[in-house]
Amino acid sequence: MKLRTVPIVFLLSVSFSFQGHATEASHKKECQSIQKQIERINQKRRAGGSNRQMEHWKRQRRVLSDRAYKLRCHKLRIAY
Repeated sequence: MKLRTVPIVFLLSVSFSFQGHATEASHKKECQSIQKQIERINQKRRAGGSNRQMEHWKRQRRVLSDRAYKLRCHKLRIAY
C-alpha cells in the first residue's frame, strides 16, 4: 500500500517544482517588460513635450513603478 503512495507523492512534488520554475521565468519576463516600458517613457520625457503630455507620462511611469513594486521586481535586481 505504501509503495503506491511514494511514486505519486514524488510525481506531485516534481510537477510543482516545474510549475514554480515556469512561473519564476514568466515573472522575470514581466518585470523586464515593465522595465522596458519605463525606459521608453523616460526617453519620451527627456525629449520633452507639452505640459499635459509630460504629466501623462509621469502618471504612466508611476503606475508601472507601482506594479513592479507589487510584483517584487526589485527582488530580481531589476531596477525601475
